Amino acid sequence: MKTKNQKLNLLTSSIAIVLGLIFAESTNAQEIVPIEELFITSESVTITGDPVPAPLTPVPNGLLGTFRDVEPVDVPFLNSVLDIIEATEPDATFLSTAVDYPLESFVTAFNSNTLVTEFLGPDGDSFTPAEADATLEGSIFEFTGLIDITEELDQDSSTEGINVTFVVGSDDGFQLSLGDGDDLLVISQDPTANNAFNRVFTEVTFLQPGLYPIELVYFENDVVTGIEFSGIFGDDSSDIGIIIPNGFLLASPLEIETTPEPTSMLALLFVSTAALASRQNKNKHTKSCK
Repeated sequence: MKTKNQKLNLLTSSIAIVLGLIFAESTNAQEIVPIEELFITSESVTITGDPVPAPLTPVPNGLLGTFRDVEPVDVPFLNSVLDIIEATEPDATFLSTAVDYPLESFVTAFNSNTLVTEFLGPDGDSFTPAEADATLEGSIFEFTGLIDITEELDQDSSTEGINVTFVVGSDDGFQLSLGDGDDLLVISQDPTANNAFNRVFTEVTFLQPGLYPIELVYFENDVVTGIEFSGIFGDDSSDIGIIIPNGFLLASPLEIETTPEPTSMLALLFVSTAALASRQNKNKHTKSCK
């Protein structure tokens, strides 16, 4: 007799296979396609370490992004992705004003034949060098910086610390790292059968407010893709929360191995202001589940 978990895994795999067949019907470049989702809840965790100091010089809001184009296309699992990141330099960099691609949608994804700059929406204006633009098929992205954990994000003021729920939605897989040193929290999700879209929910308690290092690795092998980094904060009663607001993220070069030149950071700051204004003109990042 199958256990409850075995039945759940079988059902999840069956759903993913059906979705994969549906996704395979969409092959036109730059096509946005509807998606179904798989919801996964990880264990609750507590960050006991201290926050890090604020950057000594001004940095733009958002996260620093890097892009790697993998040829031949072969990035089906997280372990191989992390090996590629360790062994290679990025092909391009950009500033992510919010991890929400495609922009303003919780229920769609891009066909993997879409160009990266189109996938990034307004943030594609900061993509450099321009000649590194490629399709999303066989791509690896990193988003790094700092996240500002404040009292206003607390979901339950009656308990110790600041309680939040982070939600990462991705197709294909991802790895989210919070904190550093001995207190590093790592949440990861390899693609399920046929690389269906997953949402992973993680309840995190921070014992202290302040800035914490953050890194989100995300990758796409083929077919369709999308990535969202959201959270359930404060009195929010929605099922999947809101995209992490730009004002809570800092694109600090102090937290990545390769520090951009000052001129590059100034250029990113200029472009990020224009990209953020473009996003705000479309919609504020206050989406809730219908």
